[in-house]
Amino acid sequence: MNRRTLVFACGLVGSTGLILNALPGCNTIGDAAPPDAAPEVGLPDSATLPCATDPPPVMVLVDQNGQTSAPDWSCYDTDGGFLMPLDLDGGDGGDAVVDMDASDAAIPPDAAPDAGMDAGTGDGGTGPTAKFALTDFVSLAPVGNVTVQLFYDNDATHNPDFTGMTADMSAGNGTPTHAGFGEFFFPLGSTQTLAYRIPPSMLEKELVWYDNRTPLAGQTYQGQSITNTSYNLLINGILGTGSADPNKMNVVVGVRDCNFKDVSGGIVQLIDDTTGMPLPTGNGPTDMRTSYFLGSVPDTRCTHTTAPNSLYSGLNVPTDRSVTARAFGRKSASDAAPVLLGERKIPVHKNAIVIVRPYRIWPNGH
Repeated sequence: MNRRTLVFACGLVGSTGLILNALPGCNTIGDAAPPDAAPEVGLPDSATLPCATDPPPVMVLVDQNGQTSAPDWSCYDTDGGFLMPLDLDGGDGGDAVVDMDASDAAIPPDAAPDAGMDAGTGDGGTGPTAKFALTDFVSLAPVGNVTVQLFYDNDATHNPDFTGMTADMSAGNGTPTHAGFGEFFFPLGSTQTLAYRIPPSMLEKELVWYDNRTPLAGQTYQGQSITNTSYNLLINGILGTGSADPNKMNVVVGVRDCNFKDVSGGIVQLIDDTTGMPLPTGNGPTDMRTSYFLGSVPDTRCTHTTAPNSLYSGLNVPTDRSVTARAFGRKSASDAAPVLLGERKIPVHKNAIVIVRPYRIWPNGH
């Protein structure tokens, strides 16, 4: 698989995340992961766990040296953990950790930036605000002049609650009170989770990212996008001579523990809600294709997630029926078979990249 294809696959989307790891290795599924939750980068081949075992192995964490340790499953045993929303309900306690760069640690949670000071396009006005920072998932460079839609109820199927445009290169570097290149300020919603959408354009591929924790005032939310050019070039590397079906969608799911760390041994299924059975796959140009990642490369031989990227991707996922993503895994040796970790109905977005999270994690502050 060439470098371009690998880059696309590593973020098919590009998993908290998109930031699924810029090569070499992909970062963490753009699932938004705190900096200390994604040390498993550049794992040597010798440390990669087998990706096809029966029964599936007990889920483990694997560090950059290939050492394994037990994941934290405590949020599944207490009321402290939150299950991702099952439908499009952002107020049911669904929770996720926000991606933050090192500079965020210096901003007190209650220190809202002065929205009246050069907030840039999408200025949140006089109320508490957070900053949205957009980067390209291939180059990881800031992306300017791109529209970003925010949905405070975690439902991107209706009109957005707020629309911002990222500042262009002339904005320079950002500060707590200034929206720099690729950034804008936005007013905070009252819900725990939100979704964002990159609308389709001449430049950008449509991308919809659900189940993101609403940031606190003063925090920076890290989002990502992918250009149509990169998408079209790279999708051909996965489907061969075929092309993505514009009437279907691409879905990416990760499997994480309560501390949002990637686990090896996780299993994902996309379920047809009418039949209750996994969606069928095939080899046709527009058939659904699925794969787990072996290290940082999609490998059809894999039957469960592996380190360092605990990812599952589905291309050409049907949009003519209700589909649910389910995450399974053996939390301990006492589990004779994989147990259900969580599930999440996948909203329909034709011809788009859709990211959902069907698992529990601790709320911010744990």
